Amino acid sequence: MNATGALLLLSLSGISLSRQESREDLPVERVPDTERRGGNDVPAALFRCKMHGVPFDLPAVDALHRPDLREAILSMPVAHTLGLRLMGLAPGVSVMELDVRPELTFDGRTVQGGIVGTLADFAGVSAATAALSAGGAASTTGFEVHHLAPARGERLVAVGRAAFVGRSHAVSRVEVHALQEGQEAILVAIGTTTCRLMLPVVPQEEKS
Repeated sequence: MNATGALLLLSLSGISLSRQESREDLPVERVPDTERRGGNDVPAALFRCKMHGVPFDLPAVDALHRPDLREAILSMPVAHTLGLRLMGLAPGVSVMELDVRPELTFDGRTVQGGIVGTLADFAGVSAATAALSAGGAASTTGFEVHHLAPARGERLVAVGRAAFVGRSHAVSRVEVHALQEGQEAILVAIGTTTCRLMLPVVPQEEKS
């Protein structure tokens, strides 16, 4: 593979915290309850995760939103193989992360482009699915990712946001960021995902 071809494979990198920290140990600033959106137990402002004083803003997500969707994502064999983690969901929003490990790279440092695309696919489609009520599901019909910078760091974080949710399909935008300890977060890829929606079946007695 020539240098140009190798550059096309560059992907995403990491979020902020050391790999030993659990999600419960994350230093997360939350907005007061008075600023929460009406009807949803999701802060209206942003969470802010910090590593060694470097801020990295994430959309407001809830670990308890759509537990059925969380279970479905994390039970997928590919999610186990890659080590994907779901940081949280909100209606139309998903945040997922991935440790940068040598076996996911093409040079020991830079995550291979296809892995970045898979992370973006998960984040985008799960964001669209999170806009549906419990029991709603989706299946990817396509995604496109543009790599902007080498995906080098400790972790990659992908933020998916639903741009359109119809009756049969949905489209999401995705950003993938990388953060190395002591450095500012870097936007390393952007993308879009499309998916076919499978709405939850309403029992006959509830229709009448």
